[in-house]
Amino acid sequence: IDPATIESREPPEPDIRCSTTDGTPLAFELVELCPEEVAKMVAGDVKRGGGVSFVWPGDPTRRILKEKLAKTYTCDVPVDLLCYADGSLVTPDDLVAEEIQAAINADGCGQFREIWLHGVDGVRRVL
Repeated sequence: IDPATIESREPPEPDIRCSTTDGTPLAFELVELCPEEVAKMVAGDVKRGGGVSFVWPGDPTRRILKEKLAKTYTCDVPVDLLCYADGSLVTPDDLVAEEIQAAINADGCGQFREIWLHGVDGVRRVL
């Protein structure tokens, strides 16, 4: 990706439009794999000005992916999906990738050309 070409977009377009270093246009939809329980708890703790409590939720990957794969985007270039956890999952990257693949096997890949995981171990292509 050529960083100088990255542009934020508004729905119904994907989140980001950019170009590769060879000039090929591309778009990315982003999805955070954050358990709902964690998001609510962190938001509440931040509002109260305190630290974050501990919670051990289930892995939300399949549920979140099912919702994202069902959406459609207005875009005239290929769209990739970038999944990230931002430290909110306790599930190892290999298992998250397996959950993503299981969601794709069950529901297809929607409008996405490729699906990526940005996890603790770096970025990897899942589809």
